[in-house]
Amino acid sequence: LLTREELDRLLASCRHPRDVALIAVLADSGMRIGALLSCRIKNVVFNQYGAIIYISSTSRSKKNAEAKGIPLTWSTGKLNQWLAVHPLKDEPEAAMWVTRNKNMEPLSYKSARIAIKKIGEKAGIKKRVNPHSFRHLAITHWILDGYNEQEIKHRAAWSRGSTQMFKVYGNYTDKEINDRIYEKCGLKTEDRRHVTLKKCPRCSNVLKPNDRFCSQCSLVLDHKTKDEIGKYEDNLPEILRLVMQSEKGREMLDAMNSKE
Repeated sequence: LLTREELDRLLASCRHPRDVALIAVLADSGMRIGALLSCRIKNVVFNQYGAIIYISSTSRSKKNAEAKGIPLTWSTGKLNQWLAVHPLKDEPEAAMWVTRNKNMEPLSYKSARIAIKKIGEKAGIKKRVNPHSFRHLAITHWILDGYNEQEIKHRAAWSRGSTQMFKVYGNYTDKEINDRIYEKCGLKTEDRRHVTLKKCPRCSNVLKPNDRFCSQCSLVLDHKTKDEIGKYEDNLPEILRLVMQSEKGREMLDAMNSKE
């Protein structure tokens, strides 16, 4: 099972907003990769809380597609960033996930699996990383975070009478169970599992834990980062003066001005 720290490493290792959004949405929603890849752009609706992805007869394939809305929370901003640069963003019927080549074909399961595997290797994760890893991660942490059975069944798109799947996905470690017990008793644990999501004070985008910037409006969120940026801002005149004294620096500025 992937950890949240490993998830952060995977997201940081992505080179393209499509891959960031794909992994984030998989880990946030717990959706099956087949259902997610079948989505069209029009299948997502953003709201004041996050977004809803609707998987129904409007998807590219009805096979294994849940006819219900799947909520997104912290992955909303990352999906929004991908859709903002989507090559077919103005075509609601276009596939939500497309290849990065000039053909812009719908992303296949094989291509998604290969891309995710390469990102896992780049992140230095020794565990097997595939599209289903994120569904397992999401469902396990919903259980650990205290979601009730009906909430988990809804998010995982299981039938209401399903009980067998809890046995499959509830195979977390003794330490995780013990930590959860300590939390319920009000005791602190070294690896606290419960996460309270916050919103950006400027644009109300749902934030992922430990975010330093809002992924939607780029607002700086923590004081340490503000202080670091402030130091650079205070020194900008001196930095600019040094650049102007350099012949290479002047050439770069001239090149930038010529483009304008």
